[in-house]
Amino acid sequence: MDTGKAVRLAAILRPDGRTFIGALDVFIPRGVLPGLRDPVSTARLFVDAGADALLMHEGLVDTCLPAFGGRAALIVKLTTASWEAEDSTRRVQVTTVRRAVALGASAVAVNCFLGVPHDGELLAQIGRIAEACAEYGMPLIPLINPRPRDQFNAERVAYVCRVGAELGGDLVKSDYPGTPDAFSAAVATCTRPVIIEESPLAMTPEGTLRTVHGVLRAGGAGVMFANRIWDAPRAEALAQSVAGMIHGRWSLEHALHHAQQDARRS
Repeated sequence: MDTGKAVRLAAILRPDGRTFIGALDVFIPRGVLPGLRDPVSTARLFVDAGADALLMHEGLVDTCLPAFGGRAALIVKLTTASWEAEDSTRRVQVTTVRRAVALGASAVAVNCFLGVPHDGELLAQIGRIAEACAEYGMPLIPLINPRPRDQFNAERVAYVCRVGAELGGDLVKSDYPGTPDAFSAAVATCTRPVIIEESPLAMTPEGTLRTVHGVLRAGGAGVMFANRIWDAPRAEALAQSVAGMIHGRWSLEHALHHAQQDARRS
């Protein structure tokens, strides 16, 4: 790996080979979400809990800097689609790798959906961005998924993860198929570390922590969470539990107890 990429990636993946990323990039494609009305507070929630990096669009970097500067790495999102887009899988590039370098990013992230009618355009886009990443020594994180109806299909998830690596990804993000055994195929097939964001398990603290448990058990490198954290009744405790499982080797039982105990105290 290029030295510049290695230096930057080390700010995201800890020596244990794992990472916990807080995602603040979903306002544009998902609309006015309560958890992002105050992005600084949400960024601080993640960082205070022990997140290693934050994912956001370029316009939030200076806004959120007081919450994460010197404490967590920055991942700049280069692609998006609007909330009112007819097809949310048609993601376009809105920021350059050069701009991400100027912002001090440790990595860039790019959406790609395979199996959609325009996946050729998305593949070409990721190829152009990968070339720029190589030029600037910038790690590339493909946010790569099967077509929406196959989002949690284990075979499709394994396929797209490998594609993300073959196209130049240094850390690949997809979704969790629902069980450790199902996800282990993606981990084994991909030649780069794999993390997840979405999961078919319940949008509850227990569902979220069981997702983390399954990812780690299968050999995954961690998680990238958005509203699974900030929509929780006690978001701070849940984020701490996620960080504890990823880096503190907390058991599922201990993590659940921490979140539930904190909730009872509130």
